[in-house]
Amino acid sequence: MTRDEFTAHIRELTRRAHNETGSNLVQILAGLASCCADQLTTKTEVSVPGGMLFWYYEYRKLLKLVLRATDGQVHIHVHYFCGYLFVIRGLTTLEEHTQAVQEFQEWVVGIIGDRAVIHVEKFGSAAPYMTD
Repeated sequence: MTRDEFTAHIRELTRRAHNETGSNLVQILAGLASCCADQLTTKTEVSVPGGMLFWYYEYRKLLKLVLRATDGQVHIHVHYFCGYLFVIRGLTTLEEHTQAVQEFQEWVVGIIGDRAVIHVEKFGSAAPYMTD
């Protein structure tokens, strides 16, 4: 897939994710179950570009409410070289992805403390298109 095709693909998936937010909310509320659309993180019924990073950037207030409403440990899977971060957020380097993931981790821990278990995986679908 060329970079332009990849960009168009991620933009379309993100558009669809916005259109399906209402139906996805039931699944999200049922257990913070949202994986990345490239299926490179833990697979769940709700699949959006960026997985939980999508909800963080696009619907932060809602995600905060969902996190506060959960009981027990919350396992969240994210990854570097994320197509959503690359295409939609414009983050083109591993350093920028690392900073974005760290910011997300700190935000989640600030809300639910040590109940947060965040798994950071190394490779996402944008790896071939990124500058480093």
